[in-house]
Amino acid sequence: MSILKAVFFDLDGTLYSYDAADKIGTAALQRHVCERLDIDEALFTHTFDQARRDVKAQLPPVAACHNRMLYMQRLCELLDVNPVDYAPEMYDAYWDHFLDSMVLFDGAAECLQACRDRGLKTVLVTNMTAQIQYRKLRTLGIGSLFDTLVISEEAGMEKPDPAIFAYALHKTGLRAGNCVHIGDSFNGDVLGARGAGIPSIWFSSDTQSHPDYERISRLADLLPMLEKMELL
Repeated sequence: MSILKAVFFDLDGTLYSYDAADKIGTAALQRHVCERLDIDEALFTHTFDQARRDVKAQLPPVAACHNRMLYMQRLCELLDVNPVDYAPEMYDAYWDHFLDSMVLFDGAAECLQACRDRGLKTVLVTNMTAQIQYRKLRTLGIGSLFDTLVISEEAGMEKPDPAIFAYALHKTGLRAGNCVHIGDSFNGDVLGARGAGIPSIWFSSDTQSHPDYERISRLADLLPMLEKMELL
């Protein structure tokens, strides 16, 4: 009988390309800000990078440090314009284009469904604010494929802190030895989960780094990897 009862999944960078969507969202934000405030691209890039650094320096590593509204507020402050007048439209320019550009990785939905078909619980363990992660799930059309959601804003801590994985175990009523986690961040997902005693799989095409860790580069390979790990 399988000892595995649940698969924990990361979202950003694991089920879709976060980097590609972020690039499109940031480009749309740049166009909007440069046109709206009549500034050049170099000034935008420098100031937006500074705004992000300022927010992250001000906050501990919790969900709020990823909040794009705070980035936009600080961007407005650095550009000496009223955040109330400009930050909300900047926020929308970024996220509207980000969400519109998201595409699931090949086999993502099928992988989630295959886990459920095997009687496994599917649990999302993700950083960032709840509101935007819900919007991503709805846009990608995979919200119904998860049994439990664990978002860092709710948990009060975020990956790579093992405490968020411990919280996920508490929320699901499961033991670490009955779960496995998959994600694209070696530190956040692989080491974070292992810090909580949960076996982990690195979702990466990097075949050179960390050769002693289980790794897949296609979500279609998840169930075969679980069998190889003797979890199924």
